[in-house]
Amino acid sequence: MTHLTELISSVRRRWFATAALRTVGAACGAASLPVLAAVLLERMLEPAGVSLVVLGTAAIVLAVAGASIVASRMARRPDDRRVARFIEERAVRIPGVGPLDDCVVSAVDARASATHHEGFATLIAASASRRLEGIAAHDLVSSGALRRSGAIALGGGLCLALAVVLGMPSLRRAMETARLQVFPQAVTVEVFPGNARLVTGHSLKIQARVRAGGRDITHVSPHLVVTAGADERIIEMERAADGFAFEIASIDRTFRYRVRTGSVLSPEFTVTALVPPRVQRIDVRYDYPSFSNLSTREVQDGGDVYGPAGTRVRLRIHTDKPIASGHLTLSSGTVALKRAGSAIVDAEFVLSRDDAYRVRLLDVDGLTADSDSEYFIRLMDD
Repeated sequence: MTHLTELISSVRRRWFATAALRTVGAACGAASLPVLAAVLLERMLEPAGVSLVVLGTAAIVLAVAGASIVASRMARRPDDRRVARFIEERAVRIPGVGPLDDCVVSAVDARASATHHEGFATLIAASASRRLEGIAAHDLVSSGALRRSGAIALGGGLCLALAVVLGMPSLRRAMETARLQVFPQAVTVEVFPGNARLVTGHSLKIQARVRAGGRDITHVSPHLVVTAGADERIIEMERAADGFAFEIASIDRTFRYRVRTGSVLSPEFTVTALVPPRVQRIDVRYDYPSFSNLSTREVQDGGDVYGPAGTRVRLRIHTDKPIASGHLTLSSGTVALKRAGSAIVDAEFVLSRDDAYRVRLLDVDGLTADSDSEYFIRLMDD
């Protein structure tokens, strides 16, 4: 009886292991199919927002459902009578072993009712043991069958692992997108440099970090929304070492911007384009010396100076923006400019020689500029 009991237990373990390994492989394969299909669709269609969340959710639900259906169809752990029938069916295939004529099943049934017919049960069990003498569990459930089942489990597991590896980036994007859609109040957008003042022609790098629960969200690219007057432009920011970034190569105007990710918006910031001051026009006033008997003369929108020696010249320079200070640059030295208004400066000098001058301005933003034009000073005979 002991030999029969041990054989039934050994066969049950090997039989159940074979079935379990095959089921694991099939379940993993069934779970990997919807994940791989979702990865393929994501690569082809590039969904975003709600569409991406729906695709990711559907893939997970179908994967779990497929694995559950396969697992639910796995045969339950067989009882002694079922194992006995299995032994009888497999034993006849072994050379030298003839039909067992239900002797193993009868021995199991007799053991179950041994309390009433203990002596009879012992005889039947002894007969079955003799018929099975020399037969081991590996003769009935071969090691080859176990290896094949293990290979199926390994193959299914590798398919699922591959699907998870390929789908993980998309899954993370879907999870982060869902978080942005469902819990926008928990998401913050940090923007650098915020408000800025830059000279036209300079570049500006705008950086952003999307954070939730103290962690960076890195799989959902935010968008930069730039507004200049009535024009608006939306630009996808690129992944950078510390969040996301976009570089504007050359600032040519003042604009506003904010960063948007999902339904979350950062505060609005302003980039002020600073333009160096320019001369709009120069008015010239001549106060001639008394010996010339000439009355005062004014020239609007001039610049070049002509007059006899001793003439006092006042330049009134109009600029396109408020001026803090400045001076005239002559070959013989400099003449300071005096403020006569927020965008008006004056300069005075007496004609003594031929010369030339340029206007150098410093505005309230600290920007300096030299006039593009050089103006002439010419002495004239009385």
